[in-house]
Amino acid sequence: DNELKQVQPHVDEAKRAVGNIKPESLSEIRSLRMPPDVIRDILEGVLRLMGIFDTSWVSMKSFLAKRGVREEIATFDAWNISREIRESVEGLLQKNSASFDPKNAKRASA
Repeated sequence: DNELKQVQPHVDEAKRAVGNIKPESLSEIRSLRMPPDVIRDILEGVLRLMGIFDTSWVSMKSFLAKRGVREEIATFDAWNISREIRESVEGLLQKNSASFDPKNAKRASA
């Protein structure tokens, strides 16, 4: 509970950011043969949080193509994240910390 309270402001900020993603941007990402590492790492984190452990590029593109994907992410309930998923995402954040730096993420998406 305490950990989630610490993370909640970040979750809320991420949800607002997802709401601002244009459908054209998702289409552009899906059209890439292979995304930049920063985008791939962020998408891997999102998929893992949502309980999707196939984080291949094919799986990521399929996820992004789903109808209502922005709403699904924006309404995601962080209280339902299992310990296994949380530890998996924490490992990804530590291993690829540069990808999750907002400046690098913004640069990769420009």
